[in-house]
Amino acid sequence: MSFNRSHTIAAISTPMGTGAISIVRISGEQTIQVLKEHFRSSLKDIGIHRKMYYGKWIDFDETTIDEVQCVFYRSPHSFTGEDMLEIFCHGGIIVTEMVLKSTMNICKIALPGEFSYRSFLNSKIDLIQAQAINDLINVKTQAGVKLLVRGLEGNLSHFIQKIQKKYTKIAAMIEVQLDYPDEIYEHVETEKIILQLSSISDEIESIIKDAENSIRLKNGIDTVILGPPNVGKSTVMNLLLNEDRAIVTDLPGTTRDYIKAELNIKGILINLIDTAGIRQTQDVVELLGVERTLALFKKAPFSIFIFEHTSMLDEVSLNLLEEAHRESKEVLILLNKTDLKEENCERSKLLKERLLKYGTVHEISAKEIKGISELEEYIYQSAKKLVTTNNETQVFSKLQKNILESSYQDTVKAVSDLRNGYTIDTVSITIRDIINTLNDLTGRDYNEDIINAIFSDFCLGK
Repeated sequence: MSFNRSHTIAAISTPMGTGAISIVRISGEQTIQVLKEHFRSSLKDIGIHRKMYYGKWIDFDETTIDEVQCVFYRSPHSFTGEDMLEIFCHGGIIVTEMVLKSTMNICKIALPGEFSYRSFLNSKIDLIQAQAINDLINVKTQAGVKLLVRGLEGNLSHFIQKIQKKYTKIAAMIEVQLDYPDEIYEHVETEKIILQLSSISDEIESIIKDAENSIRLKNGIDTVILGPPNVGKSTVMNLLLNEDRAIVTDLPGTTRDYIKAELNIKGILINLIDTAGIRQTQDVVELLGVERTLALFKKAPFSIFIFEHTSMLDEVSLNLLEEAHRESKEVLILLNKTDLKEENCERSKLLKERLLKYGTVHEISAKEIKGISELEEYIYQSAKKLVTTNNETQVFSKLQKNILESSYQDTVKAVSDLRNGYTIDTVSITIRDIINTLNDLTGRDYNEDIINAIFSDFCLGK
């Protein structure tokens, strides 16, 4: 992606379609010229900052396109930090496009995210806030909105700035020590540096511990529904979604590949994944489905195992339950088909007792829709553990988490090196690297690849 700051840019900032109002946004040095050439009002002075004007928007041949309202924002007091104009015209694809097209004698069409990019370049926002803006537009739950508003308000940015100042102070202490070496002084200062670096690593660690949970709060919790064939996995998914999302038959092996759908339970986004039944099979396509099921299970933090309540626990399912138990994954176990005659009541009891080792067990009848209304509450109780956070400062992207983890590991290494007798000049290199890594996160000394990664999926007009 290549942005050109010299152009005055324009874009439609509202979704295309029929509606009451559409907004066309303009930013750049020639913004006031666009306003003067295309806006007609009874008022003489139309360039007052943040004042709304009513009038007509005209084409290059003085033809009226629409009656509009305009707000002009004077640099640097605008979202982009440049002169900026917002035109409120009547909604509708044709009218809005005509207003936008009329500006093309002066403006260029903005690239996706170009307004936010200019805001970043003009130090109105940093990269963390830019990411929060884009995620806020696309977030799917109210809990996610609250998380991202904290990012937009700068909670994480302020945390990064705070620890950067601490690292910079330590770097300065080392420089002084190198310039004025003294054995006694050196020992005292080294101990101070170790204590301060240890304190910083503790602060970062507390944020990292909650990182996966806060990211799930935004992106949703991948939740794999799995179990032997024909136990009702697809039926349960359809009942939860209240729609026929997955094909259901009495034949084992109907689901050959995974099916994904979103479920919002009390503000927590659940990414339900219905998978192929786990069994030994000679069918090549079904075998591929089973392999994908196993791969999804390894990645997902939450699994819903479904068994027939009178069945025997097969070895493959047992191994997966053992793996989930070892890795402390969240597991919900359902015993389905309780509507069937209880000819094997003792077997059902033994199965339930055996499964309790691996997670909470609930009995349902998907056929008679018994226990399904309670199932959402069971899922919620399990899922909320995976999105609970204890910090006001929260990470909301994998990039942020990876950079903080790298900084944490480097800090721990610096402490270890000092305790093992390394000279402070070698540690100073590590600290400078940490500061530069954190700059990648906020964009102070920005990396072009990271810039492209963040702004490439922005929508037009933002």
